[in-house]
Amino acid sequence: MTPPEQDLDDLAAALGHVGARVDQVGRPAADSLLVRPGPGAPAVVVRVRGLSRGDPARVARLLAEAAGPGRSAPVTVLVADLVSDRGRELLRAAGWGWLDRRGTLRIQAPGLLIDTPVPATGRPPVSVRPPISARSGITWAAALLLDPGRAPVLREVSRRAGMAPSSLSAAAAPVREAGLVDGQGRARLPDLFWALADAWRPAWIPVGALPDDPAGQDDRAGQDARAAVVLGGAAAAVIHGAPAGPEGQEPSDLYVETPAEVARLARECGRCHPDLGVARLAVAPTALVATTAAPDSRSPGGWPVVHRLFAALDLVDRPGGAAALARWQPEWIT
Repeated sequence: MTPPEQDLDDLAAALGHVGARVDQVGRPAADSLLVRPGPGAPAVVVRVRGLSRGDPARVARLLAEAAGPGRSAPVTVLVADLVSDRGRELLRAAGWGWLDRRGTLRIQAPGLLIDTPVPATGRPPVSVRPPISARSGITWAAALLLDPGRAPVLREVSRRAGMAPSSLSAAAAPVREAGLVDGQGRARLPDLFWALADAWRPAWIPVGALPDDPAGQDDRAGQDARAAVVLGGAAAAVIHGAPAGPEGQEPSDLYVETPAEVARLARECGRCHPDLGVARLAVAPTALVATTAAPDSRSPGGWPVVHRLFAALDLVDRPGGAAALARWQPEWIT
């Protein structure tokens, strides 16, 4: 894919702002710049790729297109009007740089490391209205992904999540309008996963002790029995098969259902500095975190474990999580 000339020119201008010399534009290939980091430094060939918006779904697709057996890995920079935080994590894990036209430049290559603000280009602002927002949007997107081979039934999701059908119906509209479902109302992969990952932002509270008595937390009667506290985060991802490192190196990430429950457990377990925490607590972004946790799937500490979808979403936000997710290759991103 040859980028528009504007992408090359914008990157050349940004490099010039930080003192790097661009010897040639469009050489040695039409999609490249020849960059000299400083006097006497060897030139670096920088390949340029352009997108209007570098959200995770588009970035993941671009990286997949660039990968493949026998393909070389030149220094590559994505130029886009906007590069989201999740998109940046994917680019960083792949060794790519980026120019976010709102004013951020990052390039890493032998003898060249640039990670700095640069002047914005003054293009019209990019719309950043997300297709998934609020608890209802997260719940509907999660329901689509939990069984991506079929369209979810609105009333069934409403019952499992304890939400009004009207709220879920309203949340489904922007997901559909953004093209994140196919003509049969099924999840479009991996786009929907990355869109949900952008909205998946639990507010973690570090605590100095684990809650008491994990056994029996999910002993609630009826078909909709759910775990009161469930294990998420990197530890849950490892239990589901992710190569995220040995369990126990990081605090245990525990989800509960309500802010009141988080506040109560934080008092009991002792809120503390993040570096001293043995656990982190957060309200589950959707009640489906609890209703889909299998009571017979427990961590070594005795906690029910979140569904592998939610473990994958938690992994995205972990430092180095994008690289671990790429190695794990769960079904939502393959």
